[in-house]
Amino acid sequence: MNKILKSLLVFLILIPLSCDKDDNNSDDDTSKSNEKSIISFSFSSSDNESLSDSIFGQINEDEGVVNLSVSSGIDISNLVPTIEISELATISPDGPQNFNSPLTYVVTAEDNSTKEYTINVLLEQITLDSMEPTSGPKNTLVTFTGTNFGNDVDLVKVFFGDLEAEVQLLSQTSITAIVPPKSYSGNVKILIAEQEFNDFVFDYEISDIQVSIVTGTDAGYADGDANISQFSYPNDITVGADGNLYVTDTGNNRIRKVTYEYVDDLLAGISVSTLAGNGNDGLVNGNGQNAEFDVPLGITSDSNGTVYVSDFFNHSIRAITPNGEVSTLIDQSSSELIAIYGSEATFDPEGITIDKDGNLFIVERSKHSILKVSSSGDISIIAGDGTSGYLDGAGSTAKFSNPKDIAIDSNGNLYVTDSGNNVVRKINSVGEVSTFAGSSTSGFSDGIGVNASFEFPSGITVDAQDNLYVVDVGNHSVRKVNMSGAVTTLAGNGMSGFVSGSGDEAQFSQPRGISIDMNGNLYVVDYGNSSIRMITQE
Repeated sequence: MNKILKSLLVFLILIPLSCDKDDNNSDDDTSKSNEKSIISFSFSSSDNESLSDSIFGQINEDEGVVNLSVSSGIDISNLVPTIEISELATISPDGPQNFNSPLTYVVTAEDNSTKEYTINVLLEQITLDSMEPTSGPKNTLVTFTGTNFGNDVDLVKVFFGDLEAEVQLLSQTSITAIVPPKSYSGNVKILIAEQEFNDFVFDYEISDIQVSIVTGTDAGYADGDANISQFSYPNDITVGADGNLYVTDTGNNRIRKVTYEYVDDLLAGISVSTLAGNGNDGLVNGNGQNAEFDVPLGITSDSNGTVYVSDFFNHSIRAITPNGEVSTLIDQSSSELIAIYGSEATFDPEGITIDKDGNLFIVERSKHSILKVSSSGDISIIAGDGTSGYLDGAGSTAKFSNPKDIAIDSNGNLYVTDSGNNVVRKINSVGEVSTFAGSSTSGFSDGIGVNASFEFPSGITVDAQDNLYVVDVGNHSVRKVNMSGAVTTLAGNGMSGFVSGSGDEAQFSQPRGISIDMNGNLYVVDYGNSSIRMITQE
C-alpha cells in the first residue's frame, strides 16, 4: 500500500524533558545531558519504501501527546520509524511499529530520567462532492472532486457499472477517470483507500453500433467452424449459463450449440455443434441425437445450464440437461392444462423465459395467453382470456392477439411481444396488463409509448439496465425500448437484406429471436438468412 511513497517527516519542536537534577546546576555538560528531546520522526515502510505525504505533528507538551494527521489510505500498520533525539538520550521501542493504535515512546536521559510521548495518528476524512460531466459516450473523461484523496493511484478505483475505469489523474482534491466502452448507464462506484462511495449516476451515450455475422450464411445443416456451419431457418436463441449460445434450429428439428471465446473484444474460435435432435420430426426423449423434436420454436435456459424448448408441433415443453439428455416437462395431456383450456384444446407454446426462482413463463400463441409454471410444477394462467383481442386490464380480463415472445426485467415485470396487435405489453408483478410501446396500427416509426409503431414484433430480451430489445420482423430490424417506453431503431433500416456494418446500414431478413450476454452483446436469429448475427453497442 506504500508503493509510491516519498519521504515523510514529522517535525516536532524541541521538547525539553524535566529531570531530577538541581535546577541551579549551571555546568554546561550536566545541563546538556539533562536536555532530552525528540527532534524529528522519519517513517518508511518495512520494505524500505518511503511514504507519500509530509505529516506534521501537533504537540501537547503538558500531556506528552503528539497528534499526527495522515491522509486516508496510507498504510500505517508496519512502519519503521527513524527518530532523531537530542544528544545523550535514548528512545524505545525501535524497529517496525503499527501506528493504527496509539503508540508510546519513552525518551531516557543519561541520568535515566524519562519522558513519555504518546503518538496518535488521526486519519483525515475523505469527502466526495461532485462528478462532471454526468453523461457522455465511451472514453469520456469524468472528474470527481472532493478532499483527502491521497496521491497513491493504486488506492483509488472507479467503476462505471461493473466495469473498472482507468484513473488517469489523481490529486488530493480530484480524480479523473475515462469511461470504459460498454459500461452503459447506471451507478458509479468509487473506492478510495477501501472507502466506498456510490453517490453518482452516469448516463452512458451509445455512439457506435455494429452488426456482424457470428455463423451461418445459407440454409442447410452442418456442424463445425463458423465458416462452414449451417442452420435452416432458426427461430430463437438464448445465452446459456456457460456463456454459449443455444439455438432452436427449426428447419432441422434440432437444438444447436454455438461455442466461442473473446480475444481482444472480438469473437474467436466459433464452433457449432448439435446439442439434441436428429433431424426427424417426432416426440422422442433421450440423449443428444437420439432425441426428436417437431418444429422447436422458443428457447430459454436456467442458472444450472438446463435448456428449455417450446416444441410447437409436439405441443410440449422439453428440457435438455447440459450433457444433452432430453425429457418432456409439460405436454397437452397435463391435467392442469386441461383444467385451464379444456380437454379438446391443443397446447401451442412459443416464447418462453425463466426467472431467478425457476418459474417458467410461456406464451401460448393460439390461446392468446400467458402461462406460469412454478418451480414446483404448478401451472396457472396469469394473463389473457383465451380469445384474440386487444384489451388492457387485470390478468385474465386482458386480451392478446397471437403473442410471440416474453422476457422479464430485474423487478419481475414481464414484457410480451403482442405480434397480432403490433405492440409490446407489460404484465406487472400483480398481473396488471398494459401497453408499454407501440400502437395497434403497424408501421415503422420511433417515438415514446403509443407514438411508436412496429410491424409484427417477435423476439424480446432485457439488458442489465432493463432496456428492452425487440425484433421487429416486418421491418427487418431490431428496436430498443428504454424504461420510459421510448422506442428507437438500434439496427436495420426497414429493408430486407444480408448486410453487416453500422446499425443504420445493416440489413436483416425476417429476424426472429434475440438474446443478450453479460457484456451487453446482442445475438439475433436472422431467420431469412439462416444466420446468427451479433450487435455490439459502445
